[in-house]
Amino acid sequence: MWSKNPETADALRFWLPAALGVLFCIFVGKLAVESASPLFVAFMLSLGAAALTFYSPKLGLGLLVFSMLLSPRLKGAAIGSAGAGGWGGSIELRMDDILLAVVTCAWMARTAVLKRGAFLVSTPIHLPVFVYTCLCVVSTAFAVIRGDLEMARPFFFVLKYVEYFLLFFMTVNVVETREDIRRYLWAAWVVAALVTLYGYVQIPSGQRVSTPFETPIPLTNFRMQEAAVNEANTYGGYFLVVFGVLLALFTQGGARLSRFALLSFLWMLLPFVMSLSRSSYIGLLVLILFFLSATRKKRLSLLAGLGMAGLLTFMTPGVREAAVHRVAETFPAGGWGDSDSGGVRLEASAQARISSAQNVLHRYFTKHPILGVGVTGAGMVDTHLPRVLGETGLLGLWAFLWMILRLVRMGWGLFRSSQDVLSMALGLGLAATTAALCAHSLGANTFIIVRIAEPFWFLAGITARLYMPGRSSEA
Repeated sequence: MWSKNPETADALRFWLPAALGVLFCIFVGKLAVESASPLFVAFMLSLGAAALTFYSPKLGLGLLVFSMLLSPRLKGAAIGSAGAGGWGGSIELRMDDILLAVVTCAWMARTAVLKRGAFLVSTPIHLPVFVYTCLCVVSTAFAVIRGDLEMARPFFFVLKYVEYFLLFFMTVNVVETREDIRRYLWAAWVVAALVTLYGYVQIPSGQRVSTPFETPIPLTNFRMQEAAVNEANTYGGYFLVVFGVLLALFTQGGARLSRFALLSFLWMLLPFVMSLSRSSYIGLLVLILFFLSATRKKRLSLLAGLGMAGLLTFMTPGVREAAVHRVAETFPAGGWGDSDSGGVRLEASAQARISSAQNVLHRYFTKHPILGVGVTGAGMVDTHLPRVLGETGLLGLWAFLWMILRLVRMGWGLFRSSQDVLSMALGLGLAATTAALCAHSLGANTFIIVRIAEPFWFLAGITARLYMPGRSSEA
């Protein structure tokens, strides 16, 4: 009887899953209190996320948006050690690692069962992503066969790369309307606001600002710990993605949207500066130069806003001294950690990045120049392109650069061909963000750091959704 009443049926479709969700949360909460195993609790939460995604992929994608920066590490979750050529130690899992895998699998299962539309909608990024993924798999498989790597660690790293791309595909296929995009952008802004507040909380404690649920680096001793802890660099890289969208909305939006974007940028800039991440500073400079050269719209307003941002930031007590000292110590006149590199004196962390890149070229690239030594096989390399070259060789480097170029061209093409504010802003934002992250990758493994890669590929997904011919009118 109830199923024949449309109002009753709609109420059941909404309230029955909501009631079951509440009961499930109560059950998992009880487990969290009583159980000593965080992995078991994570497993139960993942089951809930899978059920939610199967019921509504849009809700599952929204869950991923919030988990990207706000999910904790799982204590006791460790995966194997590296092989002969890789890193030592174990891989620490986060809740978002598990959620990303579970949500994408649930989405694929729902698509297969219900058979509604195409499984993967074609975009300009599909082919280079597929080629690069295949090269990562083949190169790593050869390294395992040769005995250079053990199976566990490279397997999970390759799996993580694949998950980033699956997030992109899921975003492209799940997002249907412009209203969906606006909702996800608002959710992403809320996450960025919470991460900003967390940054402001850290500033008075004398720590380099880092992302939530991390181990911050004390300002008084960050030199000795920087090689082991890179969350401050992650914080800066994440906000390059956020700033790319905000500055694009500022330059392309109307008066109200521009004010909101500028005020958000001004508010978020101080914790970004206090991350003391030199790679992030370089990325921000590239981001600003990209906007100034890419569009004449509001160029004077952008310069005025950036001047105001710099003035307000560096007038804050202690900020200018910390940032200037951090940049200046890259080329020290003497003291701790000096090294020579090509006649230029560098401090230890900068020199370590150059040394690791040289090690890749001299030790690994010469052995396997075409396909590389496999994912994780080149060891710890804190510069992204040398890492790609060492792990996947010349073919992998070509595929990666092809993928990056396609991302920039897609964003730029959407910006140049669109007439509405949302499409123009997201297209310009993706192109600018990709360029900024390439600059950031001079001092970090930017495109494989989970808290940078996930937001970046999510942005690429919603941009591709607007770019796709024949479907942009729906979105």
